[in-house]
Amino acid sequence: MIIFLLSFIEFISLSPEYNPMSVFETDFPKTLEITRGNEVKVYIITDNYESYGRSFYRRLGYDKHTNEAVIISKESYIEDSESKTVKTVKNLDHENIEKLYYSTKINGVEYCVFEYIPETLESYCIKNEIKLDGFIFFVKQILDAIYYLYSNRIAYKFFSMHHIRITSDLKIKLVDVLASEFNTSGCSHDFSNDCNVSEYYEIYCAPEYYLKNPCKCKVSIWCLGILLRENIIYIPKIDDLEKHVRLYNCWYDFESILLNFSPIDRPWPLRALLHPIFDNLFNFLFCFESIENFIYNIEGVFITKNDKTINYKKENINFSIFCCCVDQKLVKSCIIVSPPDEHYDFCDLCQRFPTSRKIKFKIEINEKIIPVQLVSYNIYYELKNLFKILLTEFKHIKRVNCNPKVLVSKIPRLLSSKSNE
Repeated sequence: MIIFLLSFIEFISLSPEYNPMSVFETDFPKTLEITRGNEVKVYIITDNYESYGRSFYRRLGYDKHTNEAVIISKESYIEDSESKTVKTVKNLDHENIEKLYYSTKINGVEYCVFEYIPETLESYCIKNEIKLDGFIFFVKQILDAIYYLYSNRIAYKFFSMHHIRITSDLKIKLVDVLASEFNTSGCSHDFSNDCNVSEYYEIYCAPEYYLKNPCKCKVSIWCLGILLRENIIYIPKIDDLEKHVRLYNCWYDFESILLNFSPIDRPWPLRALLHPIFDNLFNFLFCFESIENFIYNIEGVFITKNDKTINYKKENINFSIFCCCVDQKLVKSCIIVSPPDEHYDFCDLCQRFPTSRKIKFKIEINEKIIPVQLVSYNIYYELKNLFKILLTEFKHIKRVNCNPKVLVSKIPRLLSSKSNE
């Protein structure tokens, strides 16, 4: 059995803007008490350094009452004001970024309490045989987080596979975001290029650093490309030779654009997410135009179909998906050419467009319409649930020419469970 091995990369990054103090003590107190209104949290801080990030600024701690493990970091700040970085990170809310629980100021130091994710992507891949299909799903989540940070004017400039954590449900988490570069003018503008980097780590730096040029958020794209290139050789081959060749050719094309020497031609996170390499994650999608309009309400899942749009609601998740046959003028500038996909050859309307058919599907979330490839981790799984319902619950849908992707609808106008009748 071939095991996917990942190399450990030391993380060293501390910009002068981030930590303006010339001397910053790294000793931690034994206990940390945080009061928020009537709530009092007491944390016991151990002497254990975390094996990622600025290790002497981060310690493993425990909630005194629940014994829940947390990460506690020390952050410097200007007196009588909240540090810009902590203030920014407090407002971050993304499922692929470690969560900041609390922060408090004591004697000129701001202590931050983060969630603790013990499993690294590196250790997970060593213990499990990861195929390319699965690894692509991890890469997508990493890019989702980078894109979110980019949207919040944060450059996650240096990271290794050891800074990429993974939960039991295979959710990726980027950690130590406080060591990133923050820019109030936005990630499309330049960042400083004055961070000290060890000789060992220089091989992972973007060419902009060697040239002493100002940097943008694209430095994280380069670093990700290096990490992927180093580890692709450890991924087992796919049994289906034709699929293997097609997928690996697409992968190497993806890798090459991440490692474009020119930062101008290197893709922004959004553009990288729209690469055809991620189409394979959405092979469960199919053209649903021919399905008759219906209402579905079973076990807390409410679905309505109206023409070429399906609305999906479940607890706090609410989105609409547009069929591949809708007007393609929406987000047209984001579409990237994709290799042919036989799964969609049955759809005449889809065949009119030479671009990626997966990107034809668009999602409306919070009044924003985006390509399906940009959906988050949670929405992705709910999307799979939606199309699973279409294929499994409606068993009377006829199949045409033995093609399981081709549907001719016989769905009633109204479907509901007996409890909802």
